[in-house]
Amino acid sequence: MKSETQLMISIGGGFHATALTENNRKQFADSALQIVRKYSLDGIDIDWEFPAWGTAHHNDKHTFTLLLKEMRETFDSYSRQSMGKEILLSAAVAAQYTIIERAYSAPQLIKYVNFLNLMTYDYNLFQWYWPFVGHNSPLSGPQWRVFTIFNTFNMQWSANYWHRLGVDKSKIAVGVPTYGRRFRLALPWFTAPGSPALSTSQDMTYSQICEFLRADGTTAAFDRQSGAPFAYGNNHWLTYESTQSAAQKAKWIRDEGFGGVMTFSLNADDFRGQCPDSRQFAIHSAIKDALQS
Repeated sequence: MKSETQLMISIGGGFHATALTENNRKQFADSALQIVRKYSLDGIDIDWEFPAWGTAHHNDKHTFTLLLKEMRETFDSYSRQSMGKEILLSAAVAAQYTIIERAYSAPQLIKYVNFLNLMTYDYNLFQWYWPFVGHNSPLSGPQWRVFTIFNTFNMQWSANYWHRLGVDKSKIAVGVPTYGRRFRLALPWFTAPGSPALSTSQDMTYSQICEFLRADGTTAAFDRQSGAPFAYGNNHWLTYESTQSAAQKAKWIRDEGFGGVMTFSLNADDFRGQCPDSRQFAIHSAIKDALQS
């Protein structure tokens, strides 16, 4: 590993009980510090999906901030005493407007983290009340004159909204997925984004996506308005990330002055270079090239 590479681990799951009391928060912060010291890590990422969401625990929004505050104070105290470098602290946060409003107090939260990992994906999930195909991670949204919630289901809106909430762009790492999501079409002849679906079949790695694209009867397309590729065939519809769309996103992130790119996930990329005309970690390579161009 190169010396300039910084290594952090992400701790995920539900943190309601952990964040609920002062004693629990302190115990967690102390144990996180022990992990950092034991494995010579550069920091910790907290991935709580999501505070106060889908539960009656409305106070999670407040206690999440308190948990990050306790961790920040614990890490900084150790760094001062040991005369060591700052221990990094980050948080993975939602991109969807409805979750953001319920789960986070952005001006308070940002005081205690070095940066945020913005999960700008999973915008369209199959639901019984919303049985339609849709882009997993579009760069941009519909240009409708009347604003609706659908205008918010895209990377540009989410990243800019977090900035409007008071988070400096330099502290936002914008997410790019390497996986795709396959839907089963309700009517195989309706293949445009927004067509009716029966179910979500599965998430797919980039290698599996390449296999889907090579299959007989598959048609690949690109939605220029959304900056998102999709494909369909054999009664299925696939939303995915391509090297083209990933590079387009990386250039936008760079040009708009955001802190960087976060990806999810390394192992969902083509790590063996099996895709036609592909190299190892094709999505990550395209992102790196775009950022450095």
